Amino acid sequence: MIDSTTVEVSFTGGSPTCEGVSVELLETPQDVTINLSYGVLPEMADGDCPAIAVQSAVRVTLSEELGEREVRQDDFSE
Repeated sequence: MIDSTTVEVSFTGGSPTCEGVSVELLETPQDVTINLSYGVLPEMADGDCPAIAVQSAVRVTLSEELGEREVRQDDFSE
């Protein structure tokens, strides 16, 4: 957690010049569910992307303070 309304999610993905990530956020009074999806950027679909693993992170801004809510992940898809 970065601050009371910002959560940083770390993940291993491909080269950031070739792959992008999108975030799906669902907040309830009990928990915060953050799902990430990643894939090849449209402009790199025919490109030469290196087969490497890169540690990356994305920051997610919540609509209200995290407080005592649990952070969950239901899915991480490609």
